[in-house]
Amino acid sequence: MDAAGLLASAISTGRILLCHRSPLVSQPNTWGIPAGFIEGSDSAYDTALREFYEETGCREPFRTVEKFSTFRSGSFVFTNFVGTLWQEFEPRLNWENDDFAWVHEGDALTMDLHFGTRSLLRGLRK
Repeated sequence: MDAAGLLASAISTGRILLCHRSPLVSQPNTWGIPAGFIEGSDSAYDTALREFYEETGCREPFRTVEKFSTFRSGSFVFTNFVGTLWQEFEPRLNWENDDFAWVHEGDALTMDLHFGTRSLLRGLRK
């Protein structure tokens, strides 16, 4: 089953949103992006937006949402999107995450990141 996620970036501050994964999910107690499995006939794009809303409660309109990278492992495919918002917001987290932080990309690389998020952020810096 394939999956997708969305990294949000606030234009006004230049910071990105990371969520701290709860003990109830895979790769617990790491910082990552809202993400989840593609359901039914949904596209990776639709999944990334749906998961972002489910995990943050945010329906703020994104200025842009662009496909950034694709990770493949065997038959599994994970698609990363990067979306820009005008400003930061305070997420209403669901059970999948127990904290959040708006951070600068460089500072994020010092955090205990989900391996996929670490790879995504390193790719953004290139």
